[in-house]
Amino acid sequence: MYQAFTRNTRGALYFVTFLLSLHVFLVIYINSNYLSTFLPEQYVGLAYILGACGGFLALSITPLLFTKWGTIRTLKCLLVLEFLTFIGLAVTENVVVAVALFIVYSAIPLIVFLILDILIEARTENENVTGNVRGTVLAVGTIALILSPMLTGFILSGNHYERVFLISALLLIPVFFIIHRTFKNEPNRTYISLHPRLLVSCISKAPAITHIFKAHFIMQLFFAWMVIYIPLYLHEHIKLPWEVIGFIFTIMVLPYLLEFPIGKIADRWLGEKEMLSLGFIITGLSVGTIPFIESNSVFIWAGILFMTRLGAAFLESMTEIYFFRHVNSADSNTINGFRMLRPLGYGIGALIGILSLLIIDIQYIFIVFSIIIFFGLRYSLTIKDTR
Repeated sequence: MYQAFTRNTRGALYFVTFLLSLHVFLVIYINSNYLSTFLPEQYVGLAYILGACGGFLALSITPLLFTKWGTIRTLKCLLVLEFLTFIGLAVTENVVVAVALFIVYSAIPLIVFLILDILIEARTENENVTGNVRGTVLAVGTIALILSPMLTGFILSGNHYERVFLISALLLIPVFFIIHRTFKNEPNRTYISLHPRLLVSCISKAPAITHIFKAHFIMQLFFAWMVIYIPLYLHEHIKLPWEVIGFIFTIMVLPYLLEFPIGKIADRWLGEKEMLSLGFIITGLSVGTIPFIESNSVFIWAGILFMTRLGAAFLESMTEIYFFRHVNSADSNTINGFRMLRPLGYGIGALIGILSLLIIDIQYIFIVFSIIIFFGLRYSLTIKDTR
């Protein structure tokens, strides 16, 4: 029997989601700069490729972990490992150790948030509460996303990356005790993973959503490029301090607040095809203008990066909505394949970045990224609206 979604467990899951989201978002935009203190700039992407491989491995062994240890015990062990990993990232001065810890860090959150998703899903069998619960989970995650850049900029004054990792690690302590106390009697859950080599066959067997898979993958490439190369470019080349970058990134992520109304517009007036295509156009144009901005004006950079995320808000909401309208709970392989596009996007995106930096300067790789983003129109214009 699934446990009821009581007020106690509901509040605990919301608070845990907020703390874990803040834990991840505090460091997500400084990772590439942190790695650049150990690696040449053009090879920072290599750590992300290895991290993506770690993510694939993590997702593939998750069923074994659940079978051996159970869902909650696995979660608590991963939280301890994540805590130690962040402490290690804060204190190490060895490049091999830093990269190895980064690979571990890249993999753990994939399983942690998967377990949270399973815990929430187990308590929302009543479809009447699913929308409210999922909406609240997205809302608390968005709040953490908006708060984190300013907090990171404040903490990071003077390029002390270790401070951010230490504070991010401390956020895991209350998470561990909340999980231990609230879910100690939680029954074990099952999860069926999709082996990476089956991803292509999984997509090809679902022709109705083949194009949305490809569009979602291009969106994941965009996220990888923005996380890896925008902080490097702004801090190392435009020479903006982290306090300023934190403010810029706070403005940048505000469009994610629009994902819900974007979905409503797609339902009532425009279809997914039009909204998704608009997202690719906005994202491609805004990314393509980055190399031509020579100013260090806070408001110019905040404006252009705001536009990149406005386009991304269209892309994320439309690909998610379209995909989940075409699958159901029986399509576990397809859903798992959709999840795997994130680490795949980070791996391929980092590889494209590395290869591009071998022949062009960092400012011009954004033109390469823009061209690839525009290829998304090929897929968005071929889908059929479901409204």
